[in-house]
Amino acid sequence: MPLIMPMRKWPPTKKRANVEFVSDVANHVSSLLTGYHRDLQAMGAATKRENAIFVADIAKFLHSKNRETKVMMDGFNTEHTKMAKVTKADRKKFINKLENSVGVMRKDNVNDLVGAGDAWASLSPQGRKAKLMTEQRAKSEQEKSSVWNPSRRARLWRRHEQEQRPRDLKLNSNHCQA
Repeated sequence: MPLIMPMRKWPPTKKRANVEFVSDVANHVSSLLTGYHRDLQAMGAATKRENAIFVADIAKFLHSKNRETKVMMDGFNTEHTKMAKVTKADRKKFINKLENSVGVMRKDNVNDLVGAGDAWASLSPQGRKAKLMTEQRAKSEQEKSSVWNPSRRARLWRRHEQEQRPRDLKLNSNHCQA
């Protein structure tokens, strides 16, 4: 606001003019300060209201996001549990198949070694003698360590049955051909 002094109609004296000028300036500054304080208070109240609205909006937003996140996490947890059960079952199936196939391969390998040992023993007299000695050694070690152990005895009995089966089949097949 420009500072404009009202003109007086009577002839001003120097002292009177200075007094009037100072009082007009004081009044003008006072009205400026009053307006400034009034505007400052209004602006402070408006800012406080806007801040309260902003904080309330943020709180509503966070509350809604927490609800959405909870719903999403509930679904995620159930789906994760289902997926974990399915993958665990798949892993069990895979391991069982792997164990079975490895067991079959081991049995085939053992049968191949037994067959090779039989063939080697039947080729030469030295081979027969070596086989006989190893069998005797194995029997003696077995008798030394034959403390009652059902699982070991069961394994030995199964091995004995496996060794006996091919011979019986060979004898039967030769008997039938003749």
